[in-house]
Amino acid sequence: GNSQVAVLATLHPKLEHYEECLNTLAFADRCKNLSPNPRVHFLDGGQQNRKIRMLQAQVKSLEQMVKRQKTLMMTRAAEAAKHVDKAIADALEQ
Repeated sequence: GNSQVAVLATLHPKLEHYEECLNTLAFADRCKNLSPNPRVHFLDGGQQNRKIRMLQAQVKSLEQMVKRQKTLMMTRAAEAAKHVDKAIADALEQ
């Protein structure tokens, strides 16, 4: 609500930067025409509780997904280790 916005437009005096300076001045001019319309979004008690429950359910779902991924990765690592052990044992027998 009680905020202010400032725009600082810097220009370069060299002729080769003329187009860029014009673009900067045009942008600064457009910024003057903006009017801030802040809006505050409040949730009533019921809406807030529903939102909290929804987010908690989402967190729980994501935690379960991470747990399943970790289990899957550990299973695959164990299987890979068995294959490596078997390959080493086969190599030593030869």
